[in-house]
Amino acid sequence: MNNKVEDIKNKFIFEAKQSPLLFSDLANMEKYISESYIGRSLIELVQNADDAGASSFLYQKIDKETFIVANNGRPFSIDDLYSLCRSGASSKKRSNNNIGYRGIGFKSVVNYATEVHLISSDISVTFSRKLTKEAIGTNEPVPLIRVPNKFSGNKYNSAINSILNEGYSTLFIFEVSNSDIENEISVFEDSTLLFLKNIKKIDFNKKLVINLEDKNQISDNLYFSTINNGIEKNNWLTYTKNISSISFKIRDNEAVPILSNDPSIYVFMRTNEKFSIPIKINGDFTTDPSRTKIVNDEFTNREIVNISKLLSEIFIKIYDEKEDPYKFLNIFKEFKIGISNHLDIFNINDKIIASFLDNVKEFMLNKYPLNNLYIQNEGIENEDFNKIISFNELNSISFEDEKKMKGLSYILEKIGYKKLPESIIFNSINFLDISQHTKAFILSQYIKNMLLRSEINNFSKIKIFKVTSGDFKCLDDMIGVEKIDAIYESQIREFIDNPDELNSFLKIHNIASSYQIDSQKEEVKSKEIVENTYFRSMNKTVQNWRKVEQNMTILLSENNSSAIDVSKQNVGYDIEVITNNGRKKFIEIKSVSTFGEPFSLTNNEYSKANESREDYVLAIARQTEEKMEVCFIENPIENLKLERQVVQWKWFCDTYEGDISYFDL
Repeated sequence: MNNKVEDIKNKFIFEAKQSPLLFSDLANMEKYISESYIGRSLIELVQNADDAGASSFLYQKIDKETFIVANNGRPFSIDDLYSLCRSGASSKKRSNNNIGYRGIGFKSVVNYATEVHLISSDISVTFSRKLTKEAIGTNEPVPLIRVPNKFSGNKYNSAINSILNEGYSTLFIFEVSNSDIENEISVFEDSTLLFLKNIKKIDFNKKLVINLEDKNQISDNLYFSTINNGIEKNNWLTYTKNISSISFKIRDNEAVPILSNDPSIYVFMRTNEKFSIPIKINGDFTTDPSRTKIVNDEFTNREIVNISKLLSEIFIKIYDEKEDPYKFLNIFKEFKIGISNHLDIFNINDKIIASFLDNVKEFMLNKYPLNNLYIQNEGIENEDFNKIISFNELNSISFEDEKKMKGLSYILEKIGYKKLPESIIFNSINFLDISQHTKAFILSQYIKNMLLRSEINNFSKIKIFKVTSGDFKCLDDMIGVEKIDAIYESQIREFIDNPDELNSFLKIHNIASSYQIDSQKEEVKSKEIVENTYFRSMNKTVQNWRKVEQNMTILLSENNSSAIDVSKQNVGYDIEVITNNGRKKFIEIKSVSTFGEPFSLTNNEYSKANESREDYVLAIARQTEEKMEVCFIENPIENLKLERQVVQWKWFCDTYEGDISYFDL
């Protein structure tokens, strides 16, 4: 045995003989520590290897009761061995950015080890209660990891030499009493490699090999990584500064949420704490001894500031550049705050989210006061919204902005920005060319909302009622004289849940209704289908897990200047396209299981088609697991045989023709 190792052994043997009660207490403390680390022994061993600068970690099973753990990091020194033998001592310091710094994590192996052999450089020792008791001359309890006895693992020399020849520098041989380590391997979380400083490969018995591949810098502080576990590859984008990191799971070059049961908050290794934004974060938080729970102290509070700053830096970059290529904000909007019901209970999630929102609010208020920046309302067409914003010299977050930065509006609403007030919209109608759809929607909100009625001045002077002549008139000009247009009235009824509200409103204001409930059907003239000429060469592969609206938007984006999914805005069409020659087209998607299957148009859709004519296109789409087929029909008002079913107020079509395009999924 090395003389210096012998000195360490003799020192602890002397201590044990001088204070047998203390030595027995250390045995009990070791058992307590190990119980606090149940289920975490493996990752503690990985952590120690990473702190030693290892790039590779190996687990190899020798037989049912023996396994070896090895790494290719810095070999053990005498000081390292001395720290290992002590309780609560470590040569690693927190200020040096080491993962471990308490010096007790290795004691977790007591969960399953009866003997541990260490081989590293010129150090070879065995930790054994049996050998320690013999050296002290006692039958009292003794700690396992305390006295470095003479190496007694020569029977493993063949395996040791083989592993050393593979380039590993430090080996631990564990003689065990149970299979707990196997259970830990079965649930080992691959993305742990994202937050280790050095380890790029973990080899579990040559059967499961996890590699951190392709760690490339994309831009300042942003790195792309691939984790390959031999079964699947997962891609990650990590934004990091110093120790603090946030990682987004990436699929098809877009951020996607991690699974709800995935660990999300790390202190290099996983904790049991959860983060409501479905990403992974890593920081130098303080934890309890088991490393599973984050403790509130100055280190943790400093790291909360660091992580929230990273989140807000991403938001600011996206907002300033008006582009979110990886769809980060769509993941951000999943956040929840106020998870804890008790204000006196420390909640790491709430602290980070609150700090992030404070940062975003400070940034935004430096640009726009709350009463100068407005978010677009659902039901308002994009062009109408932009006209109103420009007319009133305001700033806005439009649906066009939202499509580029999905989730932006949600975050801004959380810090106090609001949707455009109806009072501003009403006061602008007489001065602007606003679409019929927007007017119908705004009028429906006025009819439904008693509070809104009290806020709108001079309502009777606003030209918001479409009459049978096709003109828009104000209430003062049509009471008892004009009849409201039938299609316009049906549009309003679509936006009002209770039809009695509209009936009552019209009766109070003495406005004649065109709405009739009968079984009459009105046919619209039918002509030969006109072949389309501008949606043909769309060959970009689409994905079968996306909704048909998403796939169609991607396809239309390929051959046009832009394509924006507005299907959730309830504006009478699903996709707004700007062609390469600058022309605006409105695409309404109808999903069918087979071509020839009838479909119907709502009055909202029919009204927009009637208003837009040749700029309105129906896309009859059939999507299967393998492909998507689309039949495009331009100007459906002119080119389809439509029947108005008055009872349902829907426009029904059971025959149609058109070009069919095929797209592989």
